[in-house]
Amino acid sequence: MNQAHRPPAPHKVDGWGYSAQWWHPPGGDGKDFSAVGVYGQYIYLSPDTKTVIVKISDYGDQQDEQETFDALRAIAKAG
Repeated sequence: MNQAHRPPAPHKVDGWGYSAQWWHPPGGDGKDFSAVGVYGQYIYLSPDTKTVIVKISDYGDQQDEQETFDALRAIAKAG
């Protein structure tokens, strides 16, 4: 991914990186990022593995984002 396609550098929001409507979750290599919907929808991007995952769900406002990101990262690395 060239520089023109990268979101701006993240700043910390509740310990998570955030920039231009994209979240940069802790625990990764710092290159992956995601959009997160209020009811468990995700768009996850991993430029290193050229992976895009869209997760559509509706499980209320109780969700474990870190657990979801860990699963999405595992899927991207396994691909």
